[in-house]
Amino acid sequence: MLHEIEAVEREIRGREDLILAEMEKAESLTVEVKREEEAFRSAEVTVRAQLRELEEEGRKLQEQAGRLTGERDAVAASLKPDVTARFYRVAKLRGTGLSEARDERCTQCHMKLRPQMFVDLKKNDDIVECPQCSRIL
Repeated sequence: MLHEIEAVEREIRGREDLILAEMEKAESLTVEVKREEEAFRSAEVTVRAQLRELEEEGRKLQEQAGRLTGERDAVAASLKPDVTARFYRVAKLRGTGLSEARDERCTQCHMKLRPQMFVDLKKNDDIVECPQCSRIL
């Protein structure tokens, strides 16, 4: 009978040791959870600040887009209707209606322009289109 009592007591001590080990683990995890909660709160504050900045920047960009759209419409109203129609037609087809001519080339389609066309373009007397992509140069 003493043998059985000793076996049960050993089992009890083993379980108590397991309980103590689990309690120590729980304490360390509690400290880690608190540390992670604090890091989360800090990150949350940072993200909220960044979100406010992005919202402010978005609002400014919306205002700027509205202002620039107004300016564009004012300039478009001062142009001849056929020029405006040509621009919108090409822009719809190609994505952009304008192209810079640099080094006797259209910078969008990279076609080499005829020398006389480049000279006429430099004079800026008339609106010149690229013969390849039809963008206004």
